[in-house]
Amino acid sequence: MKTDAKGWRQSGEKPEYEHILSSDARAFLNRITYHFGEKRIELLKRNHTIDEHRNHGPSFPIETKRIREGDWTVGRIPKDLKEMAVRKKLLRSLHLEVQVDGHLKSASFYDFTNHFFHLNHYFYLPTIDNALEARLWNDLFVYAQNDQRLPLGTIKVIALINSNAAMETDEILYELKEHCIGVQLSKISRFEGGLASFMNMYSLVRETCEKRGAFVLDNRTTEVTHS
Repeated sequence: MKTDAKGWRQSGEKPEYEHILSSDARAFLNRITYHFGEKRIELLKRNHTIDEHRNHGPSFPIETKRIREGDWTVGRIPKDLKEMAVRKKLLRSLHLEVQVDGHLKSASFYDFTNHFFHLNHYFYLPTIDNALEARLWNDLFVYAQNDQRLPLGTIKVIALINSNAAMETDEILYELKEHCIGVQLSKISRFEGGLASFMNMYSLVRETCEKRGAFVLDNRTTEVTHS
């Protein structure tokens, strides 16, 4: 896997893949890159600082206590969850980049654009490390729906989170409130800190989702179950 001058990894996407996008889709990709590209890069840099802070041990963020103690739930859950399970599209990680029209673009923004313009509105978000990443995605979804004159909440997602982000399940659901139907702990989380640690985090995620009206996708059975 290649890296660019900034050190971000490229996915190895071939240049001819840019032709998969229509002219309208490529224009849309340029717009979301203009509005969210720098925010993505700033967030990736900031994640290093967040990770260093977490090395001192997991804890609930003090500054978001009001969110955890608030009375709120996620938005409308699609009635046909089986259809969503079939149609949801996995987006690549935020740090990956591809070349489109001779310029580096976010691979996840590219994936989103490609599927969105093929009328796919259900997505599987790449592993989210913290609530700030969830906020970036939510802002992008709001922009995309306004851009295409779609009702807020048309886009629905399942957020894949790692064990560190489990402490911010409330915050992640809150940031994605109108778009997220639930979360799943990443499979690698089962090997971070041992099985006991994973089960504790899974219990925390499940309890939080139950409180917020969201679903949990159990990666041991790959089934969507209401919490």
